[in-house]
Amino acid sequence: MDKKIAPKSSDGRILSMAEADGRIILTFDRDFGQLVYEKKLLTTHGIIYFRLDGLSPSKMAEAVIDALGSDTIFSGYFTVVTKTKTRQTRL
Repeated sequence: MDKKIAPKSSDGRILSMAEADGRIILTFDRDFGQLVYEKKLLTTHGIIYFRLDGLSPSKMAEAVIDALGSDTIFSGYFTVVTKTKTRQTRL
C-alpha cells in the first residue's frame, strides 16, 4: 500500500482505505463495530476487533498471534477476539 495513514486518521478513512485495498482491519478500537452496524459504513473484507482488556502486552501479542494462526476464516466477518473466545458476525 503506497497510501500513508497518519496516526490520527479517522476510523472512517481507515475503513474506506481497507475496503479499497481489499484488506482486513485488525483493531483494538471498539468504534469499528459502531461504524459498521450503526452508521452502516460497509466493508466486505473483514474486521478483527481484539477485546483483550487487562492483558499484559506480551499476553496480548500471544492472543493476536494465536487468533491469526487459527483456522478461523476472517474475510467477510466482523470478528471479536476476547481472552476466552472468538465470535463472528457476517458482514
